[in-house]
Amino acid sequence: MTRAGETAQPAVAICGNCGSAAHGAYCPEYGQDTKPGPPTVAEYYRELIAHFIHLDGKVLRTLVTLLFLPGKLPRDYLANKRVR
Repeated sequence: MTRAGETAQPAVAICGNCGSAAHGAYCPEYGQDTKPGPPTVAEYYRELIAHFIHLDGKVLRTLVTLLFLPGKLPRDYLANKRVR
């Protein structure tokens, strides 16, 4: 409880890497997460699944080209058109 006229002080986390005080979720010096303790099992599996499912724009564009424009990728590759 706070007294009248006082404001609650935010919790200050200590960076596990350099030991500096961090007032947010990340170290101001190195950007390391200041969350204490290892991740929960649910957080671990969420990250694991996200890494396997993640598809960026280039992969999706390649799959669309493979499915709907057969022969275009080999022709572009042989014509040295590899990056758009």
